[in-house]
Amino acid sequence: MEDTNSVTDVVSFMVETRVNIDGRYDKNRGNKNNLTTTPTNFNLLNPVYNQTDNFFIYRPLSSTISNVSKFANTITWSLTKSSAALTDAWTNITMASVLDLDGDKGGVNVIKRFNNELIAF
Repeated sequence: MEDTNSVTDVVSFMVETRVNIDGRYDKNRGNKNNLTTTPTNFNLLNPVYNQTDNFFIYRPLSSTISNVSKFANTITWSLTKSSAALTDAWTNITMASVLDLDGDKGGVNVIKRFNNELIAF
């Protein structure tokens, strides 16, 4: 503000963001003359968008209770591997492709193919 030779550039462009930039509360938005623009009075966000997340109460769980690393009765599969694919679909394993088996006979040890059927032992 004290420097008479200072140059202020206000640039307008399209941008994609996760922050609600329409929640700005500065009064200088859309002005024709931006000679008094400073970081303290321009392009400010409403403080409600900058508040900390204090709505949920987080508590750590015991690792002996929440650590599940074995799924003895679950079979998961991937897509078919093809040589002309841009990405390797064979390594894209999602937990949406899951078959849960009955656990009354024990865990799955091996899967065998018989004709057009898969048999889990």
